[in-house]
Amino acid sequence: MTEALVRKKPGMASVKDMPILQDGPPPGGFAPVRYARRIPTKGPSAVAIFLAAFGTFAWGMYQVGKGNKIRRELKEEKYAARRAILPMLQAEEDERFVGEWKKYLEEEARIMKDVPGWKVGENVYNSGKWMPPATGELRPEVWRDLGFLLTFASLVEIQSRYASVRDAEPPGFSYWHLVDVALIPLIVLVLKSYWEVQLVEAY
Repeated sequence: MTEALVRKKPGMASVKDMPILQDGPPPGGFAPVRYARRIPTKGPSAVAIFLAAFGTFAWGMYQVGKGNKIRRELKEEKYAARRAILPMLQAEEDERFVGEWKKYLEEEARIMKDVPGWKVGENVYNSGKWMPPATGELRPEVWRDLGFLLTFASLVEIQSRYASVRDAEPPGFSYWHLVDVALIPLIVLVLKSYWEVQLVEAY
């Protein structure tokens, strides 16, 4: 029955007598099959990116060049101002050096007054070459500052040693603790006040 419905013929039929029925493409053929990856193009192309980057770099280098030119002009202006006031600064330094040199010779004469044959202001070197005077060594306030710093550093070191000894002892009252808390800060305060007075008098 089924055979008759499919073949539209009554009864059974031989296979050889059956018409050939084979699946094939529709009229016009099948649509093309996409087998490759389809990546949509988004954004600018590589050439556009390269041109944009090159333009940005060129503009940045142009700005750097302009900035360098401005900085060179400012630096030259600063150096010109320094060259303009250099004679006045040198005159002030010469005036200060003459006064300090006079004090230096007076102090040398006072210290070496008991040394026979000592000539005040004579060069102690035998090189025979003239050397510019070390003007920084003729400022007593510099040595006062240095003395205060050295004294303060020594006291800090002593305090740290006392603190290490104190920490090594068992808990409880200790004379090291009394020295650390009361005596050392008092000495530092007294010396600091003394050096401040000396600096005020020096300046």
